Amino acid sequence: MLGIALQETFLRQPAPKGESKWERMQRERESQVWQRSVQAIGVPPADTQWIHVGDRYSDILPLLATCWRMQTDFVVRAAQNRRVDLLVEQADTPVARRSHHQRSADAEPEPTLRLFDVVEGWSAQGEQDLELDATAKRPARVAHVAISSGSLRLLPPLSQESADLRPLGVWVVRVWESQPPEGVEALEWVLLTSVPTQSVEQAWEGVDWYRARWTVEDYHQGLKTGCRIEQRQGGHNIFSYSFPR
Repeated sequence: MLGIALQETFLRQPAPKGESKWERMQRERESQVWQRSVQAIGVPPADTQWIHVGDRYSDILPLLATCWRMQTDFVVRAAQNRRVDLLVEQADTPVARRSHHQRSADAEPEPTLRLFDVVEGWSAQGEQDLELDATAKRPARVAHVAISSGSLRLLPPLSQESADLRPLGVWVVRVWESQPPEGVEALEWVLLTSVPTQSVEQAWEGVDWYRARWTVEDYHQGLKTGCRIEQRQGGHNIFSYSFPR
């Protein structure tokens, strides 16, 4: 079943000029709205699976960790080329914090694996055609894509070492178009999911879940154009977070 379990309108405010990172972390941010929504929806009933589906704006480690704590699953398109390792069996075992010397400006950076670099090295496990609907920026077309999947551990950003964030083991599905039409940007999605993905069939199912969110996006577009919800809120953008399940 596909649907919206909860929706909250959020009046997006421009960041104050000259705002520091510390100041930004002290005020309410859109990412907190998403985490609040996951918590409000709560824990699913026994023998029920809820899957929160999000686009790149949802690629926030505290949000994914909140899904784990609420015993719900997620499929989110990656936006950040995150630090990762292959120690999936260690689950959320904390990573040793850097020493003061390692954090100094003159210290040599430690070698680190990065999400996109790792998954680009995975071999294709299957291929198929995907029908892509038309958007405001491109016409409808059919893309022939390959798929691969595996498991990794997402590591907290070095800039948030003091935030008590733990590593998060996830399954990763990469879909890419190796030979797009001339003049067309190649399709590529890297999806992060908590749902075990151990076969190519399960990987394609995760892709279908991600693509299902476009139906909800059409609904949101109706709110913006037909209902003029942005104008009713003072002319600012409204952020709504929806949860297909």
